[in-house]
Amino acid sequence: MPERPPGRGDPDAGNRSLRLSVGRPVFFALERLVSHFGLSRLAVIGRLVSWADDAVPFVVDHWNRADYEGK
Repeated sequence: MPERPPGRGDPDAGNRSLRLSVGRPVFFALERLVSHFGLSRLAVIGRLVSWADDAVPFVVDHWNRADYEGK
């Protein structure tokens, strides 16, 4: 079984580069969030990913999708 990817508290989790392509509706939704909260795109995306990460329950010993869905 593969190891679970590093989490926010993991010292090996350092900064990584990510190229992201999105459709126009997503792009304009991002721009609205940037404008509304007065944050950078990077900060908004980071907070959205952090929120989603907290919202998804992981079973530590069986984190991959097939195990999580019971298949």
